[in-house]
Amino acid sequence: MELRSGSKGVTVEALQTWLKRLGYDIKVNSDFGVDTEGAVKTFQSSFNSARNATVLRNDGVADDQTQTAFAATVASL
Repeated sequence: MELRSGSKGVTVEALQTWLKRLGYDIKVNSDFGVDTEGAVKTFQSSFNSARNATVLRNDGVADDQTQTAFAATVASL
């Protein structure tokens, strides 16, 4: 499920929790707002800069590819 600005619910809350675990300063409130979008963009940019085999769109949308990258990054902590 693609998450973007305006999305709400438990899936957004899980995404925000991943972002918090990765050190992003955002609120976990189940609302995909400006702060969450900015954190996703920053993650996408950082992920791409690390020269991973997968290149993420740097648009602040947590598509399936970005969510898979979040999960793998959090799992490696």
